[in-house]
Amino acid sequence: ILLITPDWKNIVDEKNLPDSIVIKIASLMNYVEIMGQMQEIDQATTSIDNEQNDKMEQICKEVHNIECSFYEFVKQNNLYTRWTPKITSLRSFDESHQMNGFIIMDYIESDDFSICDNITFDELKQVLKALVEYSTIGEKIDENTSKKFRSKLYSKMMENMVHEDAKKMAVEGTRSFDSGSLSDIIDDYEHVYMEAMTLDKIKQFDSLFANLEMKEVLIHGDLWSTNLMWKRDENGHLQLKAIVDYQVGVNVSLLIKVKSHFSSPISTVLH
Repeated sequence: ILLITPDWKNIVDEKNLPDSIVIKIASLMNYVEIMGQMQEIDQATTSIDNEQNDKMEQICKEVHNIECSFYEFVKQNNLYTRWTPKITSLRSFDESHQMNGFIIMDYIESDDFSICDNITFDELKQVLKALVEYSTIGEKIDENTSKKFRSKLYSKMMENMVHEDAKKMAVEGTRSFDSGSLSDIIDDYEHVYMEAMTLDKIKQFDSLFANLEMKEVLIHGDLWSTNLMWKRDENGHLQLKAIVDYQVGVNVSLLIKVKSHFSSPISTVLH
């Protein structure tokens, strides 16, 4: 992600241009770096191979294109909300552009906000209002655009995390933070996690709305504190400035919408 303050001199429409812009470039570098660090820690359970990298590259391109599809639809139909970043330019991955996908948006000034910081219920209501408007956009999406939000991303993204070695490493990582007082709880967690986290069970989420004959709704898919941008007003109260990163926006059932919008954001934002 690049933050650029351009020199707009000699531009005819200079007054309507932003002071700063953000360029978001789709990349696997963070993934490669993290996998490299994990491999240094535990050579036995972590490996990097070309097949796995190829899968992650395809997922990276797919989630980038989903975000581009959302922004394109919003821009073409003038459906910006007060919480939607203003997009200047973007490029999806396709046959002509296989290596250079990007999104350019106006810079949004915000305050530092930690995942451990608390918010009040009144501040949380701003998030809920934003989600209502976001879902309203989903109601207006045409069928062709809607198909782009039906990719079975959840199982694709979780596939590498449900291998036995990966699950064991996750449990052992949890144990490493415990002094012994939580050993019984971690034992229970290990039992449930090892049994429940299988690829077959995860794939059920991809078609849950169809199996239950429930109406599809558009959800953000990755709503947690780092994707919420806040700015304090003159009274010190947090004002929601934007919700960002629509890479895993997806059409799913209302059941998953409730789980996603209440379980995930509250567990990360309100702790």
